[in-house]
Amino acid sequence: MYSTKTCIKCGETKPLTEFYRHKKSKDGLRGECKTCCAAYARAYYANNRDAARDANRRWRKRNPGYFTREGNKRNSATAQAHARVRQLKRETPAWADRKALIDFYAARPDGMQVDHIIPIKGDTVTGLNVPENLQYLTPEENRAKGNKVFDLQTVW
Repeated sequence: MYSTKTCIKCGETKPLTEFYRHKKSKDGLRGECKTCCAAYARAYYANNRDAARDANRRWRKRNPGYFTREGNKRNSATAQAHARVRQLKRETPAWADRKALIDFYAARPDGMQVDHIIPIKGDTVTGLNVPENLQYLTPEENRAKGNKVFDLQTVW
């Protein structure tokens, strides 16, 4: 098997890793290298910006669940992380001291996790993303606490 291939656009001989896969071609790779494909895509988008945006909007309308956890299992971790960031932003009030939040996360001791004392996604109550509602827990303690509000009566 060959380890290089010549691009049909630029004429350069490049390693096979510089070519996208293509099932229908004999060698399983596109004829154009990745650099030429990217240049073509940029030029096409620049010349057809409105049509490309319309096509993108139509695709998103036909595939509404693609970027959600339920819609696309392959991207579920990414979608879940983005949803978590959006939720934290929603639950951070305008009056919150954002610098104090950043400092709290930055000062997190090694081996500890930042936990919301009153959970952001509580069953009965929703906490806020403010420094006063944050604490450091070990991963084991954080998993044991889960999405529950700590009950002081169990301690006393």
